[in-house]
Amino acid sequence: MSTKKLENISTPHIAIAKRIRKAIKNCGLTESDFAKKIKIHKSSLSKYLAGHHAFSYEMLQRVLKYTDCDASWLLTGKLAQPGEPKTKKQQKPKNTMTESQKNQLIETQGKLIKSLEARIKDLERNS
Repeated sequence: MSTKKLENISTPHIAIAKRIRKAIKNCGLTESDFAKKIKIHKSSLSKYLAGHHAFSYEMLQRVLKYTDCDASWLLTGKLAQPGEPKTKKQQKPKNTMTESQKNQLIETQGKLIKSLEARIKDLERNS
């Protein structure tokens, strides 16, 4: 199966990756600096941001910790309250996710994985 076919898959984890890229930019960090902060290789971060890998719960916690963006916005693209995503300077510090946010993240990850697996199977059948 060709990698090019996978690049065209539009799944929720790609949307999350785009929001993470925006959050990194809003923090004024390079992707390389951000990768160091969340303790992964730059090449791994690039694969996440390109949508080749879905972010794990642990990885999303690290992203939330260092970007301090709204978890609702990061997962869904919608804020719990009206307005734009807040940068670290504008938002009150958050150290952890709420139980509701954790549950939402786990549910979203499960849906992402199932969606991607189904799409891969479709691509394999059609190739």
